[in-house]
Amino acid sequence: MPDGKTEPVIRELCQQIAAEENPGKLETLVKSLQNSVEIEHEEARLRLRLIAQQYRERIRSAPLAPRMLDVIRFLGLTAQRGKGPRENKFRENEVKEEVKEKERQDREVRERTDAA
Repeated sequence: MPDGKTEPVIRELCQQIAAEENPGKLETLVKSLQNSVEIEHEEARLRLRLIAQQYRERIRSAPLAPRMLDVIRFLGLTAQRGKGPRENKFRENEVKEEVKEKERQDREVRERTDAA
């Protein structure tokens, strides 16, 4: 049900069920309602599966895939796995980037000093 709204077919069936007095027709309407809800549920599952698959492919192909997965887990969009190795690897990458940035800054300072 897109945007949390009840589909018109389901709403109409519910109204018919509420107004129906004939037990035979009532049973038919209830079965139709069950089928409509099952179909809508399956369509929603397929839409969600497609969306998840698209994002999964984007994450896997991204150069920062491990970091993106950590962010997604932090946001609660996937189940968190064991924290030990993943956290250490994430922190390890941050430290490496900090070291590279510090080395770059030191090189720039040396180049300025040598040029002067």
